[in-house]
Amino acid sequence: MAELTPELEYVVPLRMSAARHVDEGGSFDAPPIEPFIPTIAFEFSFGNDPDRFGASISVTAETNRGTFDVKVFGVFTASDHAALTDEELDPVLRQALSLVFPFARSEIADITGRVLGHTIMAPLIDVHSASINLDFRGRPKKSP
Repeated sequence: MAELTPELEYVVPLRMSAARHVDEGGSFDAPPIEPFIPTIAFEFSFGNDPDRFGASISVTAETNRGTFDVKVFGVFTASDHAALTDEELDPVLRQALSLVFPFARSEIADITGRVLGHTIMAPLIDVHSASINLDFRGRPKKSP
C-alpha cells in the first residue's frame, strides 16, 4: 500500500490551565524560570470511521514559578487507515503528531505568558525519529 498522508481537519484546545506560585508574603515576584522536565503524552482516538482519527498531545509541568497543563486534540482524515498494518500506520500517526504539536507549543506559550509571567516556548520535537511508544489498541482494522 502506498504511504498515506493524514490531512488535518481541525484542532481544538481541550485543556489549558496554569497556576502561579505565590510566596509566603503574598507576592507574585518570581525568579527566572529554572530548567524543568515536562510530562508529554500522546493519545490517538479511532472511532468507527475508517477514514478519520484523532490525535492529542498533553504537556504538563511543574516549574519554580508555577504549573501548567495543556492538551490539544486534532482530527484527521486518512483514507482507509484501518487497512494499514501497525507498521504502516506508525509513520501516519507520527505525521499527525507533527501537525498538532505546533498548536500545543502555541497554547503553552500563551498560558505560561499570561499566568506565569514568562512565556515558555516548548522545544521542537522530531516525532519521526523520537522514541515514542505508539499504542495501537482499540483501532479498527479491516477484515481480511
